[in-house]
Amino acid sequence: MVDQAEIHRKVASDDVGERREGVEQLRNNFADLPDKDAAWKDLIRLIGDEDINVRWRAVDALGSTFQHVPDKDAVWECLYQLTGHKHSNVRRGTADALDSTFQHVSDKDAAWKDLILLTGYKHSNVRRGAAGALSSAFQYVPDKDAAWEDLHRLAWNKDINVRRGVADAFGTAFQHVPDKDAAWNDLHRLTRDEDPFVRSGAAGALSSAFQYVSDKDEAWKDLHRLTQDKDSFVRLGAAGALDFAFQYVSDKDEAWEDLIRLTRDEDRSVRLDAVDMLGSAFQYVPDKDEAWKDLIRLIQDKDSSVRASANHSLGRTSIFRATETENEDDFECELKNAIEFFERSSNEMTYFNPSSFCLPFYRSFYTIAFEKTESESEVQRYLAEAKSASVGSENKETLLEAVENLANALLEAHNTTDFDIKKSELNSYRRYCDRAADLIGDASEGAFGAARVLQRGLPIIDDRIKENIREVQENAGAVCRETRGTSLEELGLATARSAQGLPIQNPLALTMALGNMASIARDWCEYLPTDKKVDACEQLKNLTDMEILEQGAALARVFEYAQENIHIPKIQTVPISETEQEIVRIAVAQISFELTESFPFVLKNKDEVKTKVFSALDISEQDGANIVCLPELCLCNGWISEIKEKYPDMIVIGGSFYKDNKNICPIIMESGTDIPYQPKITPSPFEDRIMGPRMIPGDRIYRYETRFGKFVILICMDFDDLAHFFRETDIDMIFCPSFNSANERFHNEAHSHVERTPSYILIANTGLHGGTSIFGQLNKNYFGGLADGGCKKRGDSTYKLCEVEKGQEEVIIADFNLDHKGAQVPIPSNPNKVIKSVDPIKKIQIQPDRSRI
Repeated sequence: MVDQAEIHRKVASDDVGERREGVEQLRNNFADLPDKDAAWKDLIRLIGDEDINVRWRAVDALGSTFQHVPDKDAVWECLYQLTGHKHSNVRRGTADALDSTFQHVSDKDAAWKDLILLTGYKHSNVRRGAAGALSSAFQYVPDKDAAWEDLHRLAWNKDINVRRGVADAFGTAFQHVPDKDAAWNDLHRLTRDEDPFVRSGAAGALSSAFQYVSDKDEAWKDLHRLTQDKDSFVRLGAAGALDFAFQYVSDKDEAWEDLIRLTRDEDRSVRLDAVDMLGSAFQYVPDKDEAWKDLIRLIQDKDSSVRASANHSLGRTSIFRATETENEDDFECELKNAIEFFERSSNEMTYFNPSSFCLPFYRSFYTIAFEKTESESEVQRYLAEAKSASVGSENKETLLEAVENLANALLEAHNTTDFDIKKSELNSYRRYCDRAADLIGDASEGAFGAARVLQRGLPIIDDRIKENIREVQENAGAVCRETRGTSLEELGLATARSAQGLPIQNPLALTMALGNMASIARDWCEYLPTDKKVDACEQLKNLTDMEILEQGAALARVFEYAQENIHIPKIQTVPISETEQEIVRIAVAQISFELTESFPFVLKNKDEVKTKVFSALDISEQDGANIVCLPELCLCNGWISEIKEKYPDMIVIGGSFYKDNKNICPIIMESGTDIPYQPKITPSPFEDRIMGPRMIPGDRIYRYETRFGKFVILICMDFDDLAHFFRETDIDMIFCPSFNSANERFHNEAHSHVERTPSYILIANTGLHGGTSIFGQLNKNYFGGLADGGCKKRGDSTYKLCEVEKGQEEVIIADFNLDHKGAQVPIPSNPNKVIKSVDPIKKIQIQPDRSRI
């Protein structure tokens, strides 16, 4: 479990190294931190740090942590204010964070207005960041008519930074704009802007917008003109735009000629991009024979990088030609040609090998489809090479996911003999492989390529991802339905909402959203029975290192597993009395006793145990206790009336005993109402079925409302399995009568519970195992005194305030404050204002006296 207190300490440290560690831990673990509001405040504090590295890392974490903060509107307002920070790197980073956070804000119309205002801000980096955020924000704005008017107005803005952002925004916003003719007129004008970066952005926007433009002839003229722009960066953008727009261009012969001309461009980046585009454009060119000759000429180029790209494009073209063949011999021939071209590309001495992925991948396909002696190890070796080729890419997760899914598809095709099926599969694999190769190339080119990938927004293996996400959504919906009307209804609704909101069309956003789903899945793991937790939690291990499909599959399995294995208890309130006291004195007793070996287990030496029980009750009564809790199975049914008569002013949580094969705990007190006994729900391994019926489980947890507070009783294993159902609920304490050797596990659960929810936990165990203890939030400054008094081990930082050792027979007695159950931090300097949640605490030895009974 992440130690948020330790992270906070590092954040506040005077040591810059610790503050750097603190900000990294905040960024990496934010989703799992229990107090996200406090974590956000720590992050904001670090943004003002004197160390530039700390500041920058904190700013860099803003976008990724935003989705996990509860009050997103308040945080958006905080981001808005930070755009005026005195440090330029903070302003720039905050402006960039607005892009990724917009979709999570509830009032998107107001947030959109904030972005519009920031486009007129005095600092250029804020204007640029705000304008850039308009691109991804537009699709989420409810009032698109008003938003479009803003974009339309900003397209005429005098500020170059604003027009650059608007030009980029037109690409992703175009399909959502209500007036596409007006939008086209603005985009058309931006392609003629005086600033080359605006023109380049407009060229990139044409890539996405082209298919939606009604006047495609005019759009093609603009794109054609941009391929001849005097600025190389604009020509580079136009070359990239042709890749996606080529299929919609009216004059494809002229578009091909433009690409060929760009392969001779004076700028090397333009040349390489154009050559690479030829491979994907080939399938749409009318005169494919002439286009093939153009590609063949390019492999004689003096530039080795051009030759490598040309051979790579010829390989991609050969794959396309293979899918167009009429017979299997030609199919095999074209596939062999493709592999040869990919190999030539790989053999060229260039700093970047465009075929590093395609060569081993298509080799594996060829081996499966045509080799007489098929070698699975050889196929796996090729696929491992393909996977290795994708390592280091900025889109690594997407690429690895593509490789793994293509690998699975190939291996599944191992026994395919039908030629038409092979062609169909290869055509599908070709599209995926080409896209993966594009991503590898884009990542190597830096920010421009990455931006183009995001603008296109084409997910890899789209159908597979959609199918996978649908499974996550279906299982999340089933969990939600299962929890209706239960204590987990809110978590079920949050799960369903999160699953339904998964952004299938954006791989990067999907990765972030799956991270949020993983956090929810971990919450569900907390509600699984102890013996089932490991299986589910293992599914979530290293989830962030998995590919997208693996993440989705793991989450789907966890939600299905949760639905099948989480048995939500019925919780029934038993109203006995209103709470009458702020301070309640409670005692928990530890006595040693033994049980018979056969079920149902009963006490050995009943008289001796009765003496101990009544001695513990006498000690509690004499010390003024209001409630006493006894260990599991230390009671006999026949003693209840005697206890009720002898201790009328106390509530006695009577441990438990068996009746009709049920393990039940009596609540012994004077009352005018019928008080149901608490049955044990989760049998221990000794109570479970082996050769026949043993313990009969109960079906509900009673929530007792008494004059001494509200509490539940979780008998032994019930505490281990069900305590988490009572986090953040309106109870004052949990009593756990137990006969149990797993003290460490129970104590860890008790600490975790109290740490998250201000309440009290009181465990009464047998002296054979020890571990009788009380838990409550108390300022840790008092822990030293508890250690001095023999209640607590020195160095124990948990909220275990007192414990009885194994072999001892003692009663722990303490006063518990029902109005102030949280730790008082800081402690007031005035002693009269100090409020302790638990105080005083003492242990009293039990000295059995038979004369008392």
